[in-house]
Amino acid sequence: KVLYLLVGILSFAGVSIGVYKISQFYANRIEINLIKDAVLQDHTGQSWQISKLKENIGIIYFGYTSCPDICPNALNNLSITLADMGKEREIFQPIFVSVDPDRDTPDIIKSYIENFDSNIVGLTGTEAQLKAFSWFFGASYSLRKSENQSRDYVVDHSANFFLVTSAGNYVMLPVKDNWDDLKALLLRSTNRIIQQN
Repeated sequence: KVLYLLVGILSFAGVSIGVYKISQFYANRIEINLIKDAVLQDHTGQSWQISKLKENIGIIYFGYTSCPDICPNALNNLSITLADMGKEREIFQPIFVSVDPDRDTPDIIKSYIENFDSNIVGLTGTEAQLKAFSWFFGASYSLRKSENQSRDYVVDHSANFFLVTSAGNYVMLPVKDNWDDLKALLLRSTNRIIQQN
């Protein structure tokens, strides 16, 4: 009886692991397709999809142009890091996604990103598009508006970079304040994301 019980437990464990692996595979495929199908608007007013990255690796940062400190620090550090990379920089496409569509128009985003790297793509969309797009990556944000609907409000948001390919594969990275640390992290993570493709 003990042998039958042991065989039953092992069989159940094997089936459970198999089901988990299969469901994980399909969940990842659905997530990747959602990222690939998402459409936002860039800072020139054109529609933008992840496929525009082609062979490049996107470095996405979610934020907003009225952010007092975290966003400008992160984008400034990213810009300095990329400028210091030399030839290795060519593979990367920095992307700033504004999660404040009420205040951040394409023109405002364009003016904002010009303060950093000249190659940054600025993106926006409807509230629904931005919520969905950030959710696909596991990023979050919330607008802290008062009842009088003042245009002076704070947006709480994730402070991570996300590397992403045109195939929809992505890796979440912590924000690094040290440029050398950020450079090493980007290069290390690039190898990881390339292996996913």
